[in-house]
Amino acid sequence: MYRDWLYNRRAEKTIKKQSKFGKKWTARLVIEHQCKKEILEKTGARPGGKEMIKNYQGAVNAIMGGLSEEQLEEANKTAIEWSSKAPPTDVQVEFAQKNTPGMMKDLATQLWRQAGMRIFILSAWKTEEGEVRING
Repeated sequence: MYRDWLYNRRAEKTIKKQSKFGKKWTARLVIEHQCKKEILEKTGARPGGKEMIKNYQGAVNAIMGGLSEEQLEEANKTAIEWSSKAPPTDVQVEFAQKNTPGMMKDLATQLWRQAGMRIFILSAWKTEEGEVRING
């Protein structure tokens, strides 16, 4: 009882912030990734266009509505596995290509603002074809 009371009244600076780099996978996100081509076909527009963005959620809902209970359960299991361990390499490659440059820039900006530090970041990852990509 006393430990809880003291814990709840400790200084804010001692509370550790959680990392923002993790991703919690859901069954919907797993299905979106696995059925990406079908979703794009259902939207009927080019990827990234206004028409595609407008029809995207409806296409995902239609595909999710057509899945059986077993498929949804399998997607839930996959989501739990990807959240606890790591997603497959094709998902990691896609994440690296999309988000790494922005994340590196944010980190460098924060370190400059908070500590006056200049940093150099070199990142490397394997593509789906197995070749190594380097970004600095």
